[in-house]
Amino acid sequence: MSKSLVLAGVITALVTGSAVASDLPNKKKAPPAPVVEVSPFDFAFGASVKSNYLSRGISNSAMKPAAAGYFEGRYNEIFYANVAFNTIDLPTKPAGEVDLAIGARPVFGNLTVDVGAVYYVYPGAGGLDTYGPAGNRVTVTPGVPNYFEGYLKPTYAVTDKITLGANLYASPNWGNTGATDVYTSATFKVTLPYDLSVSGEFGRQFLGTSKTYIGSVKYPDYNTWNAGITYTYKQASLDLRYSGTDLSKTECGTITSDPKGLGTTGRSKWCGNTFLATLAVDFVYSELKK
Repeated sequence: MSKSLVLAGVITALVTGSAVASDLPNKKKAPPAPVVEVSPFDFAFGASVKSNYLSRGISNSAMKPAAAGYFEGRYNEIFYANVAFNTIDLPTKPAGEVDLAIGARPVFGNLTVDVGAVYYVYPGAGGLDTYGPAGNRVTVTPGVPNYFEGYLKPTYAVTDKITLGANLYASPNWGNTGATDVYTSATFKVTLPYDLSVSGEFGRQFLGTSKTYIGSVKYPDYNTWNAGITYTYKQASLDLRYSGTDLSKTECGTITSDPKGLGTTGRSKWCGNTFLATLAVDFVYSELKK
């Protein structure tokens, strides 16, 4: 065999061996990625100050400024329980309003459904009496106005900037008066550039008749609405909003038992069209860790 053939065979073997070796896995394995355990628990908290505490278009702070705070515990990004406190100024003179809620927010694609129940507590509240036309004493409000409401609040993200929603609240014993309570509304929110958004709501409040000892009063049904603009910077937000109802001052007095109208005109300004400003901060623990 010629030397040239032997040399060619050696070169071929070396080239082939190199090619095969390059296809083999590297024995030096990369270290495994660290396992990050994500806790199913999370919580949120926040506070706000506002020029007026409105609830469904009616002032719960006698048209004066108010403050609020809340804490919410969350599990598995679905279930939650929260407590909120609001400063108020009502005829029954409670120390404040405490809202205790429990519920779930499952997500189905673009649809989020918030369903749960809330218990409104008014610590220190007392009954309110007045005098009728004949000079007789008349009970106007129950001594303990605490009560439950169930709710269903779906929202649907039409796009990443437009969200539509609806609200349904119901109670068989509104304000512990014995009157039924059903509130329905439709909402919208549009996200704008520069951390701005506009939102609004139109709702209808249906109320029944109070217990006999309160006078068997048929509370008026009414419409309410609000629209405004919100600026958000990190965890802070400033909301400027206009709100109103179609209640007359006399109907407002019937619902609110405004002490300025009891026994005299029976009229109240707590349900009229008004401007509302709210400054708030909101935090979510899992986002603060990022």
